[in-house]
Amino acid sequence: MTRSMTNSVLFYCGVDEFCSITSEKLCKIPVKVDDEIAFLESSLDLFIFSKYSSEQKWFAKGFGLEHPIEIFPESLQINQVKICQSTVYGLSTFQNKLYQAIFKFNEDKCIGREFSEITVPFPSATSRLRKISANDDSLFAIDDKGGIYKLPDLLFRCELNFTKLACGFDHNLVLTDTGAVYSFGNGSRGQLGHPSIVLRCDKPTRIEFFDDLPCIVTDISCGGWHSLALTSDGDLYCFGWNLSSQLGHSTDQLSSVVKDPYPLDLGSHDNPIIQACAGARHSFALLKKGDIYGWGWNKYYQLGTGDNEDRSSPTAIPQDKLNFGNPYKISSSRWGTFIFCHPKPTNLLTI
Repeated sequence: MTRSMTNSVLFYCGVDEFCSITSEKLCKIPVKVDDEIAFLESSLDLFIFSKYSSEQKWFAKGFGLEHPIEIFPESLQINQVKICQSTVYGLSTFQNKLYQAIFKFNEDKCIGREFSEITVPFPSATSRLRKISANDDSLFAIDDKGGIYKLPDLLFRCELNFTKLACGFDHNLVLTDTGAVYSFGNGSRGQLGHPSIVLRCDKPTRIEFFDDLPCIVTDISCGGWHSLALTSDGDLYCFGWNLSSQLGHSTDQLSSVVKDPYPLDLGSHDNPIIQACAGARHSFALLKKGDIYGWGWNKYYQLGTGDNEDRSSPTAIPQDKLNFGNPYKISSSRWGTFIFCHPKPTNLLTI
């Protein structure tokens, strides 16, 4: 889930089949979405959002919906949402409760939704969920007692302090407070980052590569079949499937399957990478000074370049031509990209 800030502008580029985000089905360059959106989550069919006027009241737009509908009332204090096919999950870390809203369809029209609370098998009454993440099949979560869940079941528990969780199509990354990265799920394309490729790893396993770095991993992101890890020094490591150059290197430079985390040559000491995100087969990075770079698959214009040619290396979005504002956050959907900007200051003439 992604949160914007007050006095911010949201832009989107990529596919929007049901015009749930903008009025265009294909946004070839970043198109302005809304000034009022506070949080958002999106899939191919649904766009889930809340607004500054009521940040814990959630709405849905998209397939089968003629107009935005409320899905979670403000009284539930939902502050995280995730989408899994036609189900929207909402977590309140304030109340330590998890809910689901299942949409029902008749052909291409939404005819209702079922709402319920999900019971989580906590080890004790003091356990609390921290983060949720989802793919097309399952909802995952981490708690404050070292637990990883494939809800409603407990998947793994240890003495670690997990802080972040990311899901790809069928693989997962988990980050600890000390910068250790664990992975599990499908590893057939090297997306787990282990020394040897395994078809599947059901137990979260530490990625040993990052133990030898002089810095720690501070953020993680999962694409469809690739993974990104950002360090405290602003270095970005990419691993997994590279068929569309989503790792930032052409297949002439790297194999189409990369099991060992590989550094991306982007940024500098004065202008390091501060955020990175992965879509299905594309990736993005935001630098400290507001420069935005994308690479990989671009069939649906998700790189925001105005054309649909793939990019085998990081390619900047020309902010000066698009009158963006000042970017401060990025987020990827499967075939699209969100860019959050502070509006550019207006020059006032003083007499």
